[in-house]
Amino acid sequence: MGWATLAWAAPAGAQDYPTKPIRLIAPFAPGGATDVLARIAGQKMNERLGQPVVVENRTGAGGNIGAEPVVKAAADGYTLLMGGVPLAIALTAKARSPLLPSLPTVAEAGLTGFDVSSWYGVFGPAALPRERVNKLNSEIGRGINAPELKDRLAALGAEPATKTPEAFTQVVRDEIAKWAKVVKASGAKLDLKTCCA
Repeated sequence: MGWATLAWAAPAGAQDYPTKPIRLIAPFAPGGATDVLARIAGQKMNERLGQPVVVENRTGAGGNIGAEPVVKAAADGYTLLMGGVPLAIALTAKARSPLLPSLPTVAEAGLTGFDVSSWYGVFGPAALPRERVNKLNSEIGRGINAPELKDRLAALGAEPATKTPEAFTQVVRDEIAKWAKVVKASGAKLDLKTCCA
């Protein structure tokens, strides 16, 4: 399972940010991987940024209920989303996990071209000022790469892998494109009457 940091970009100032608590929304159930990682990230963000980070669980609709307030939030960096794409376990990825080096990947076991891995990231509103994007990215990256946190994440089966905002944006785009093809090929259809009534 990988880890990445992200917040979207635009212009403004970061030197006075943050000046109040940050709301970090975990869009999945309390006690799950996204919640645990949000709380770990929130603790480190609190230590690094000097402001409380309040983790709020807003569950349902595959994470959309949690994403909604972030999309509608002011682009000031005070409402963020702990975004997780829970697809599978790390050994379904292209490479073996350093946490379980003797376990083969699905591709090594004979199913070539198989690349499914879980990853988590922090998202902000689309117009979040670039300076705040950079500050959040830097501080979250330093926090999750701290030696004591790496050990804690390893115990959860997570491997920190920080990325630039641009690189993480590409990961998200690639995942959307990959899974759109899978959904299309499966013939699955969304029935809004039964799923969202």
